[in-house]
Amino acid sequence: MTAQLFSVVWTSERVESLTRLHKLGLSATLISRRLNAEYGTQFTRNAIIGAAHRAGLPKRPSKERAGTLAIERRRDHGGGIVYSIARRQVTGSKPLQKQKISASVFLGIKLLDLKDGQCRFPRGDKPSILFCGQPQQEGSPYCAHCHSIAHEVRNAG
Repeated sequence: MTAQLFSVVWTSERVESLTRLHKLGLSATLISRRLNAEYGTQFTRNAIIGAAHRAGLPKRPSKERAGTLAIERRRDHGGGIVYSIARRQVTGSKPLQKQKISASVFLGIKLLDLKDGQCRFPRGDKPSILFCGQPQQEGSPYCAHCHSIAHEVRNAG
């Protein structure tokens, strides 16, 4: 969108309303709903985000990433692999929860041979897909090791 078109669609009155609602801490979706109701426009969430950026308003952290898992993989002294999982705040505060997970032995069980309570993490390609088979972690279809692999959060940098 060119600067000229931006100034036609985003009048100073609309930018002031956007700024006021942004300072109140409303989400882009709620801001778009309020502006659309007030001015009879059809601004989308993304239009609000773009306008806020062009207006120089500060970014706010995403609510979805406010408590993400950070996984650190390293070798322990015995030659095994240890995963440290910590739930961290986006702001970089100290970990809220930390646990160590040791690499488990992959048992390589066929689907029809899996029993209740065994890890269902698959490995291999069709037709020879095998499953981990270790005891499941509570609340997950996987053991602690495979759960950490399946839900690994990669650093964006």
